[in-house]
Amino acid sequence: MSRESHILSPDTQAVLLLCANFEAKSDSGVKPLTLAQYNRLASWLRNQHLRPGDLLHQEGVEKLRQSMDQLKEAEEALKLLARGVAMALAVEKWTNQGIWVLSRSDMEYPRRFKDRLKQNSPPILFGAGIKNLLARGGLAVIGSRHADEKALEFTRKIGQRCALENIQVISGGAKGVDQEAMLAALAQGGEVIGILSDNLGRATVSGKYRQAIRDGQLVLLSACAPETRFQVGNAMARNKLIYALSDWALVVSTETEKGGTWTGALENLKYNWVPLLVRDGADVSSSNKRLIKEGANPLNQGKVLQHIGGLKDLLQQASIQKESAVPEESGLGAHAGRAVDASQRHHLLNEFGKGALHQVDADYFWDHQVWPAISNILRSQSRLTVSQLAKDLGIEKSQAKAWLKRASEEQKVKKLTRPERYVAPEFGQRSLLDE
Repeated sequence: MSRESHILSPDTQAVLLLCANFEAKSDSGVKPLTLAQYNRLASWLRNQHLRPGDLLHQEGVEKLRQSMDQLKEAEEALKLLARGVAMALAVEKWTNQGIWVLSRSDMEYPRRFKDRLKQNSPPILFGAGIKNLLARGGLAVIGSRHADEKALEFTRKIGQRCALENIQVISGGAKGVDQEAMLAALAQGGEVIGILSDNLGRATVSGKYRQAIRDGQLVLLSACAPETRFQVGNAMARNKLIYALSDWALVVSTETEKGGTWTGALENLKYNWVPLLVRDGADVSSSNKRLIKEGANPLNQGKVLQHIGGLKDLLQQASIQKESAVPEESGLGAHAGRAVDASQRHHLLNEFGKGALHQVDADYFWDHQVWPAISNILRSQSRLTVSQLAKDLGIEKSQAKAWLKRASEEQKVKKLTRPERYVAPEFGQRSLLDE
């Protein structure tokens, strides 16, 4: 890591002062702001037409002092902002360990967190490895620390297949399923994201991960400072980050109504961040079966172990098989309720794009098929032209133009000119999440 990597933007310096714990002792006498507290402060900053970095200067500090009657976090924030020496020492130490820092205002901060978690996105992130991996999605592999050998063997097979089929593995780094999936993928030359809740500094120098970080295969990420020790609350909070970075999530083993795997899976079902799959088969536990009853989709372990079909196809097929059917009179037939995914997108949207819309409920198709597909493409490309959309979906330019026009009218996208392209409404604008 280059020496200049420890130079943080003013915004990130301010957020770090406000939200992070430093190992060095400080006389601030106050705990860092919680997520909710920081969000209130960020909202105040936005209303004052300020950015976090402005709090590093006298004018911003004075405005904060004047707000004590209206903003209950103001007094704490002033004390936290005075920890400059402690922050400098901590950042220097982290840099020497190969650890970088991102805040929500940084361009490299994962867009998926902002899109899916919104105000629950961590204000500050710590990591080691190539940041580009954070934008590539992949399969979240999740499971118990105490999984049996059959579950662990399945986990290793999944990790290996992900590596061979260029699917990134995303997991939590805990013993058991998490580590087995990560190590199996790395051993096969695959790419991995490990989202940790404690001891990031120790993990970066671990023999299990050190070379993979150097080789660009692995990025370790945490919303907790690198010296943080294990706490149940942090481990639970980490679950949503694993789901939010992925394209699919697979629970290999779980315990009914117990532990982080179960809680995280139910949270994902509630918020529908990504399709939730569960290992299924004759010898899986009753807890896995129970999670399927709660709404997760079964993934047949036999097909995975026997290499029946490509893994992406198996994941996509499993992701749609429990979607609700739409009555035949709607006209959608076999396509009803399905999410448009990479394997179906060309055929399905090409079919409807060439005039078949008179056979279906156009609004239903728009809400459940077309817009989700456009949104996914826009999320990965940031800016989108008519020609790009037509190419990606395999449709005529006239159809792509009509769909982008509708998205613009519904304020789902914003049209820019010279040259003409479409972006998310918040692109280039200040928002709460960018404070």
